Order: sequence, then C-alpha cells, then structure tokens
Amino acid sequence: MWGAYSVGVALAVAKRPALEATAASMLLGSLFLLPLALTRPFPEASGSAWLSLLYTALGGAFLAFTLWGVVLAGRVKMYV
Repeated sequence: MWGAYSVGVALAVAKRPALEATAASMLLGSLFLLPLALTRPFPEASGSAWLSLLYTALGGAFLAFTLWGVVLAGRVKMYV
C-alpha cells in the first residue's frame, strides 16, 4: 500500500501543490475509514487524549506526509 500511495502522490504533486495533495489523500483515507470507525463503540475520551490525537494527526501525520509530497514533487517528477 505504501508503494501505491507513493505513486499516487507523485502523480498528484505533478499537478497540484504537496499540501493540497496531502490534504486530499488524508480526507479520502478518513472517508474510507469512517464506516469502520462508526461500527466500533466509542469510549469517553479525556481532553488530554483528544490533544494527543490532534498532535499526532497534525504533527506526526500531516506534516510528515506533506514533506514526503514535497520530496516526491522535487525528486521524482522527472521519472513520472
């Protein structure tokens, strides 16, 4: 799946900015995971748990995948 994601992002960043491609891929992935998430019971979460999730989503995932898109846009464009 990582290879398919990398090829898809490389094609996307050839036409769009890396930030836009990352936002679209994360939104699409979230939409695919939403039905599965709704079938599971959702326990009460504390405020610190929500802050941890936000930190992970924005810092660990969104920033990292945006930088990965920038790298793919700059280095792989000639091969795609």
